[in-house]
Amino acid sequence: MRILLLVGLLLWGYGEAATYTEAQRLKIWKALDAAEVQATKTADLTYPISCIPLGQPEPTRATIDANSELMQSLTEKLQNAILKKYKLSKKQFRALQLEGFKKHWPQIEYAPPGC
Repeated sequence: MRILLLVGLLLWGYGEAATYTEAQRLKIWKALDAAEVQATKTADLTYPISCIPLGQPEPTRATIDANSELMQSLTEKLQNAILKKYKLSKKQFRALQLEGFKKHWPQIEYAPPGC
């Protein structure tokens, strides 16, 4: 039974992730979370969409879209670098995310600049 499980995990792309200890997976989780926060902060500094000072115009749809696109592209770029560093597939990444959420691993608190 264990051999079938192992073969199944390898076929689904979970083989390498299984070699990391929980402490190592937590370290990877924290690096991925920090990458997301870094991408969000960069997007918010480049295209501010929240905590606009009184008297300033509200962000336009174009600004909101630009913020979202920049955040997504930077997040993907930074996360891919981490996945490459730790030799993780996208499936393993999703499994790691799920594990982190289920186990309530800590996430970085983020407040947009100027708030």
